[in-house]
Parts: sequence; structure tokens; C-alpha cells
Amino acid sequence: MSARAGRMSTGGVANAGEADAASRGAPRVLESPRATTWTVVLEDRARFEPGPAHRTVRIHAVDGPEEVVRALQPSIRYVEAIGLEARGPERVRLAGVFTSLGVPRIAPVGQLQRPSPLGTHGGVRRLLPFVTWSSVEGAAIRKSMPPKPTKRRR
Repeated sequence: MSARAGRMSTGGVANAGEADAASRGAPRVLESPRATTWTVVLEDRARFEPGPAHRTVRIHAVDGPEEVVRALQPSIRYVEAIGLEARGPERVRLAGVFTSLGVPRIAPVGQLQRPSPLGTHGGVRRLLPFVTWSSVEGAAIRKSMPPKPTKRRR
């Protein structure tokens, strides 16, 4: 944790094991001391709902990707991206599950707020509105091309 974020007020949660256990029941709130610098809400079931404000993260304990799919499906049109921290074959499998649901972008958690300008937003290329494509098809191309250069002999 950075010094800028301040000390974590754990609200009685002493370690990760207790935080995991606390997430299976009533919601547990971790917050910055005496301020609203940051807030983490641990909950035990997957659901999609708007967050209360900026600098707030909701963490949902789930039993598997199927639970995430069930929670997101009714509101999938509002999902811009999913942060996915998995490697190798597991990442491929989970990315397949979420892209088949219609999620337009899957990125590592630390990259969600730094998308490539060449990537997509809402499944549409960011630069697409600024590009005009021209196509020339058929025999017109062959007739309009300059002749191939010939080699000169000396």
C-alpha cells in the first residue's frame, strides 16, 4: 500500500483469511481512516450494480465464472471491460467465457484505466469515426496501375 493512500482501517479484519471469511456473510467495509480517500466493500455474492462513488471498489466472492456470468448477463450492455488476473490456459478459458457473454474488453486489473488508443471502446474502434476507407475492386485496379518497371541492359 502506498503512503499516499494512508493506513488501512480493517474494521476488525486482521488478515486475508479473516477478510475472506468476512466476505461470506454480511458485507465488510474497509476504508481509509478519518477520510473517504478509498473504500473497499467485500460481499459474498456476485451482482452488478452501480458503485456509490469514485475510489470505491466492490469485491465479490464467487464460486466460479458461471456465477459472474449470471450476475452480469442482465446488464451486460453497460459493461465496458473486465479486469482479469489469470495466466496461461486459465486466462484463455476465462477470457473465452467473458467474451462469449459480450464483454468488449478484457485487460489486466492494472491496465483497465490505460487502454490502447488503437483498441476499442464499447466494442468499436476508437479511431473509426475519424477514418474514411476507400475500396477499388475488380479490373479497374489492374487497368489503373502503372506498368511494371523493366530492367535495362547495358
